[in-house]
Amino acid sequence: MNRQRVTSRNWRAAWVAAVLFVGIGCASEDTSSEEVPSGRNVNVDELRPPVIFDHDMDFDDAAALAHLARLHKAGHIDLRLVTITSAGAGLPGRAIRHTRCLLERFGLGTVPVADSRRLGVNPFPDVLRLTFEQVLTDMTPGCLASEEPSTVPAEQAIINVLVESTRPVTVIATGPLTNVAGAIELRASQGGRSLAPRVSRVFVQGGALRVPGGLCCGLEMTFDQTQTFNPWADPVAAQTTLDHFLLTDIAMIGADATNHVPIRTDYLARLNAEATTPEAQFVRDLANHPVITSSVTSGFPIFWWAPLTSVAITTQGVVDDELVRIAVIQTGPSSGRTLEVGAQLGGRLVRFGVSANQVLFEDAFLNGLNTPIP
Repeated sequence: MNRQRVTSRNWRAAWVAAVLFVGIGCASEDTSSEEVPSGRNVNVDELRPPVIFDHDMDFDDAAALAHLARLHKAGHIDLRLVTITSAGAGLPGRAIRHTRCLLERFGLGTVPVADSRRLGVNPFPDVLRLTFEQVLTDMTPGCLASEEPSTVPAEQAIINVLVESTRPVTVIATGPLTNVAGAIELRASQGGRSLAPRVSRVFVQGGALRVPGGLCCGLEMTFDQTQTFNPWADPVAAQTTLDHFLLTDIAMIGADATNHVPIRTDYLARLNAEATTPEAQFVRDLANHPVITSSVTSGFPIFWWAPLTSVAITTQGVVDDELVRIAVIQTGPSSGRTLEVGAQLGGRLVRFGVSANQVLFEDAFLNGLNTPIP
């Protein structure tokens, strides 16, 4: 099929054309009983995009959380909610504890945090979960934050923030999409309207389009390496999310783009020299953890997966996109693969990241972590 390259300048026009093509009437019907404010008569503070950050507390999610925390404190975004899924790298209880610890460390202990113990289809290998658990435990010494589940489960917390917001929300999901899909399903069971009109943009970390995927740790014997971990962990949730946000600006930032932002020793040296804020210093210390540095020096493929996604929400040009139709393979050796298919086969329009600018990313990530607070 012909592919349309989408730049930051022509993306909006392309998306409007795509929306009109599939039919805007459905979205209008969904919003009939719940008004989505237009954005008129707002003050400067209200111009900050409200954000939900949903993650699975891998080491790179912790780095992305530090970046988003700094942007929030600097007034660039409004971090409304942080949710944690148990379907990915983080261990139940420990993942929410680490999240609470980091938000307290960054002075954002009042930002709501919620988790879900709902599991995905395919569990992450224990060796990965235990390794990253040790890294994050080492990074939060002395923290006494609770491991207890949130009073409000993540799925309901997501619904609450979306429904209560006076403006559409940006959703950033850097783990399996189990929580997001769970919110969609819970909302439907409650008889509520679609969540899609309450969301302005969805950024999803995961997928591979024209490059190999990258499972590990024995999974190579069962799966064909066309998939990446997040959609593989819960392909049902990934497809549910794409289907629900059919008319929403969805960006998928997977291996095609993240392969261009490896963790480099030169950049570690720059972090060591230039980190000036608590958030930047945390990322510096995290990147210098022996597990990370030994992986980098040994040539193991380790990348700034989640941080590339968090940087992309505020930095134009860091990710090069193409407008494609994607479906998620549900079963078999290719389970979790993000495959380009036609609309008749269930392909959903997304902006798929096909490349990334390493220099721009590294500058923007460090600058974001060091952003002055007004």
